[in-house]
Amino acid sequence: MKLFGREAPAGLTDLAASAAVLASSGDSHDRAAALNFVHDSRVSEGRAAHFLNWCRQTGNTGGLDLAAEEYVREQVQRDSNASFLHSNNGNNRVGSTDGPRGDDPLATVLDLTGLAGVLRTGRLVGLADLQALPAAEAVTDEQIDRFFEERLRNSDPAIRDGTVETILRAIYLSGRRPTWAAPWHKFFARIDYTPESWLQAVGIPRATPARWILVLRYTASEARPLVRPTQLEAGWFGYHYPSPPGDSAGPGGHAMSLRERMADQRLELLPEYIHARIPFLLSHWIAAGRLCGVTTSTVGPVDRLMACRTAHHEDLVAEYGLGNIQGWMP
Repeated sequence: MKLFGREAPAGLTDLAASAAVLASSGDSHDRAAALNFVHDSRVSEGRAAHFLNWCRQTGNTGGLDLAAEEYVREQVQRDSNASFLHSNNGNNRVGSTDGPRGDDPLATVLDLTGLAGVLRTGRLVGLADLQALPAAEAVTDEQIDRFFEERLRNSDPAIRDGTVETILRAIYLSGRRPTWAAPWHKFFARIDYTPESWLQAVGIPRATPARWILVLRYTASEARPLVRPTQLEAGWFGYHYPSPPGDSAGPGGHAMSLRERMADQRLELLPEYIHARIPFLLSHWIAAGRLCGVTTSTVGPVDRLMACRTAHHEDLVAEYGLGNIQGWMP
């Protein structure tokens, strides 16, 4: 049985067996995530061994779905240097000569509605704009949404800017990592002024509206080192699509578009990278054109996941050739 694009060593056979079972699941999301773990050959043998050792130490040796989720929470989100920036992931480190140049702009998309925990962190450290919220343990989704409505739709631009600046500082203080980013110009070519399109462009599904979405623009030099993502950073997330085999990490990964399109319509691939947390600034939001809005419809419903994956597979075929893709990810 295979895991990470190769025959699983003895220590990984239980996880490989779990992947094989889940890859035949009737659940589209589980099937997609399992297939990704089976075929993501960008996970080096050293990184796979580290993942296995972690699974053994924590008792996560049976169910791949639970192991993947806990690995993201306990390793990737807590310590970049022990996970995606570790030397055993060096094959995915983007060099200064084969990736974005220092002054090349990047884009990242933030779902503010999903940051209730971040806002609580900001309140606890005393950020002034968050003190209007009630006691941390009592903050509800409705109260947070009202907070956004009152400040992000405010007629006073100083209040809007101040609120965004406060939220960005709270995000940094929360230790949230890693950040997923895409080249700004290619991202911008995929979007319109609807927040749904911002999520669709970078492959972020959201099952329910209304969600406050915000876009930032900053430079590659601010984010270095950049790393090509693997399924280990994505966790049990079937909307990620692994990178095809190749020597250079420079092109990054390829974000899967969630936009509806005709079956034969091809899209130019959108590179994606990850990097350790950086202090996002108000100027990054201003540079992005102050893009901020509320979704009014779902993005990437799970019943369309396989259609999106099929279209993305064809985009990869158009870029890399049928033989290279079909032999890697049927």
